[in-house]
Amino acid sequence: MPSCNLAETVHNRWLQQSGNMMTCLYAATVDDLIRAFMQITSYRAWLKGGTSGKGPDKGTLRLRSAQRSGDPKLIAEAVRNFPGAEDLLTRAGGLEGAEIFGSTKRKLDMPPGSSHDSHRSDTVNYSLPRDGRRVTRARIEEALDGEDSGVQHTTSVLESDCDPSKWHIARLPKKSARKCQALQADSGEPCNTKIQCGSDGTPAPTYAGLKKDYRSPRNVAAEFWFCPDDIGRCVKGSKKRFVVDWPAVPMAWPVKRCTNLTMKEVLALEEAGFQLQQRGALSPRRKFQVSMDMPLPRSHFPIQPNPTSYNTFRHGYAIRRSMDPPSIEQRNKWSSAALMNNCYVSKLDALPYPGWGCVITLVTGKDKSYCVTFTGLPGCSCPGFLKMQSEALGKKGKWLYCKHVYYILRYLCKLDYQKDLFMHAPSYSFNEVIRILELANIVEKV
Repeated sequence: MPSCNLAETVHNRWLQQSGNMMTCLYAATVDDLIRAFMQITSYRAWLKGGTSGKGPDKGTLRLRSAQRSGDPKLIAEAVRNFPGAEDLLTRAGGLEGAEIFGSTKRKLDMPPGSSHDSHRSDTVNYSLPRDGRRVTRARIEEALDGEDSGVQHTTSVLESDCDPSKWHIARLPKKSARKCQALQADSGEPCNTKIQCGSDGTPAPTYAGLKKDYRSPRNVAAEFWFCPDDIGRCVKGSKKRFVVDWPAVPMAWPVKRCTNLTMKEVLALEEAGFQLQQRGALSPRRKFQVSMDMPLPRSHFPIQPNPTSYNTFRHGYAIRRSMDPPSIEQRNKWSSAALMNNCYVSKLDALPYPGWGCVITLVTGKDKSYCVTFTGLPGCSCPGFLKMQSEALGKKGKWLYCKHVYYILRYLCKLDYQKDLFMHAPSYSFNEVIRILELANIVEKV
């Protein structure tokens, strides 16, 4: 039975003021007890994080909506507009990817005038500029801690003729259905993830090896592809049972020629742990080797891994190579080169390593100069060649060099257009370019 001492005194005064003398004091005491118990229950629920008996206010609803969206900008705005935030938030919060200013303490707390104190300032100010390319929390922590992540940023990727039997980065076609050929390092389960995920193909680690054929006891050649999102999960994991060989993982990954990695793809591979090879920086003065230093030693152009291979793509379009006899148009261009009078070579430049080839400046009888380039993708700067190239590439047109290219091959290199059929191809191999350089007395003959 609840006590009625306090309630009796209060309600007697209330009843006397209202003029109602017939209300039961016991019923009024129980009502007050129930009302007090409900208030205590609501207060306890509010302390535990629940509602206080009424709906949440606008600030709370706005904060909950921002949390469900996951957008850091909306969350920061909802926190700033929350009641009482101006008293607690003394500085603007640093969003991920935005420019951040701050300071860290350099020295320990020491009394003023201590002998262990130094002349350096007590704090160190730092500034992280806005980075629109890579917005990751790891980069901010790396800048604050001063630790190296092990993967250096590559600004210009070096592409080369990679050894197919070794690890390298190549582009998987967009219509490919290849799956990863490794066991996941964390779980040991087969990784059957489809590698292709981009509209223009997906750059991924690959190599050519042998696999066990279930239909015959012999091993067959195959090209293995792996997931490019994490080097530790698949590439550094275990191989599947039908994979015979497993090459060593390189420190710097070579990139196959004509892969044409975009900056977004380069950053994605770096975040996955792949260290790409950096192309050497060439200043305008070091870009070419002047003709006064000719001929160059043979070591100026190191032998490529596949010196007989040639490009099958030119400016993003597929090209093919034919060893048929020269056509009528090619014979006409070869004859037109013989009719060029008062032509001479005014300048001859060689591309240093990692490039290979030369640029020859040819002056015609009309005092017009054109740059004839002999590399893996030869060409000329004359309007005729540029027009032919735009019509031939992508439209299945006939590839035909101009008379300036044939003039260099005929009189400077002394080639035969009926025997040396490689000169008519839209792309040259390393050995073919070196042969042209040797015949033109640009490189010393071995």
